Amino acid sequence: MQYLTVIDHTTNKEIGFLGKARDIGYRLEHNAVWSASFALPLNDPKNSRCRVFNYIRLYDGDREIGLFRIIQQHITKNASTKLVVYECEHVIATLMDDVLFGWHEIGNLGHYTDEIIRYVLDHQTTPRWQLGECDFRHQFQYGWENENLLKALFSIATPFLEDYRWEYNTATMPWTVSLKAAPTKAKAEIRYRKNMLGIEQHIDPSNLCTRLYPLGFGEGVNQLTIKSVEPNGREYIDADTINEHGIITKIWIDQRYQHAQSLYDAGREMLESLKNPAVSYSVSSRHNKELLETEVGDMIRVADDDLGVDIITRVLAIDKGDVTGAPQDATFTIANKGASVASTIADLSDRQRIGEAYSQGATSLFTTHFYDNCAPNYPATMRFYIPPEAVHINQILLNAQAVAFRGYSKATKGGGGTTTGSSTSSGGGTTATTEATDLPSSNIVADDQGGQNAKNHNHGIAAGVRLAVVDSSNQITGSVGWTPSGAHGHGRHSHDVTIGKHSHSFSVDIPEHTHDIEYGIYTGTTADTLTLKVDGRTVPGAFARSINNIDIIDYLDTDNGGNINRGWHEIAITPDKLSRVEADLVIQLFANSRGGGQY
Repeated sequence: MQYLTVIDHTTNKEIGFLGKARDIGYRLEHNAVWSASFALPLNDPKNSRCRVFNYIRLYDGDREIGLFRIIQQHITKNASTKLVVYECEHVIATLMDDVLFGWHEIGNLGHYTDEIIRYVLDHQTTPRWQLGECDFRHQFQYGWENENLLKALFSIATPFLEDYRWEYNTATMPWTVSLKAAPTKAKAEIRYRKNMLGIEQHIDPSNLCTRLYPLGFGEGVNQLTIKSVEPNGREYIDADTINEHGIITKIWIDQRYQHAQSLYDAGREMLESLKNPAVSYSVSSRHNKELLETEVGDMIRVADDDLGVDIITRVLAIDKGDVTGAPQDATFTIANKGASVASTIADLSDRQRIGEAYSQGATSLFTTHFYDNCAPNYPATMRFYIPPEAVHINQILLNAQAVAFRGYSKATKGGGGTTTGSSTSSGGGTTATTEATDLPSSNIVADDQGGQNAKNHNHGIAAGVRLAVVDSSNQITGSVGWTPSGAHGHGRHSHDVTIGKHSHSFSVDIPEHTHDIEYGIYTGTTADTLTLKVDGRTVPGAFARSINNIDIIDYLDTDNGGNINRGWHEIAITPDKLSRVEADLVIQLFANSRGGGQY
């Protein structure tokens, strides 16, 4: 039966079997780096093959435990002992040989756990590890700065509330790492007077908590709490053991949670794990078949009537001190809560050599201005933008005032041209001439003194025309032809002239020309009242010439959940008369640093 095989770490080829190895032992820890050790006689020539970083394949009977690499060696030499002792760590530790240099940020919505694991593994300079199976599809946000790959990999599962187990397959190259849901059913049993050699019980109340304040993403007044979803509107959760243990308050912060309901659900589950003291057991046992097949992370049942213990709990560690000398003896470390939960409140970032960094955000304050002329039917409008990265919106204050309408010139340039028009009389009519002068029967000539002389002249009728003769009663009595008038005169009389309805057309030519602009600032009226609308909603009341520190948050468009929409919004200010409006908008919000680049 072989226990240890040596593999050259540069060629990945087996270079020998360590048949004289002794004191072979190992410690398997749940979701941590496993360790192993062995010794060789000082004079064994195969010591030359056990160079630092060479791999050791370890077996426990017929079962392969895993692949380890040598990290230390020391010599023990005295009168009775001449040994070289080798310390080893599981080859998952090879991920510590590479780093994520600088700042790396990945995750959030649409980026699942398997993608995050591949992102870390893709940064190996020598691709020893690949992803096998992943049972989880969380969408947490991760950030690492100058971190080695092993710490980054182990940190991926730390925010999970579910129990998980990292599993390794090192049978072939590249090796495979999987992230699996931890088993929930008991695989084996250790019972007093059956296979239990001994039991030690440890009670640790240091992480006991009966009142928990969960806090999520953000900082200060912007930090996420559970107040909006907690049934009584409180920011804490009480355990049902509060009467037994009293009020023991702790604050649990997990910056990855960005929604109150998710934070509340996680907080309840966390409190369930912390509401009683942590109890752990070290149980030494004589292996039976079931225990021989038990792996770290499995569930087992431990029963001891003398201690009143009968529990099903998870194996957190398996220690075997001498695979060759006492192959049936092992010590199991079990607890009523996982080590990850027990240490979360105490120190999440340092647990199991895991370093974590998170992308947070900051409170931002910025001001937007707008100035414009406006009228009752043309309001002054302003659009402003709330970015999707805004986690919380604290306040949006509007200040505005009405001032006199403002113009900047009186005249503008113009050119020449031709204009055609017409006019129409009032419809015609009859007009009396001025009274004529009574003159003797003669031709009329003007003398030097402006007088008038008449010569003999006649009035007659054209040839072929006959005139009707009418008597005093307007009766026709006959007709006459042309009759010479002879010498006669015209007494003082007048004539009526009738002009029918008509029109006159005219055309006016205007030559091309220009008007010089008269520059200056000219003011007009000032509004007495202002009306305010935000996203189409009228803010109650009319404002007398000014709007002072109005928080417009309650009037912004929201989604179905009542949260203010990210994107564009509009403000409209309407005066009661022609005016000018000068306004300032002060926006305070909490934004994270996601999105964009580093320019």
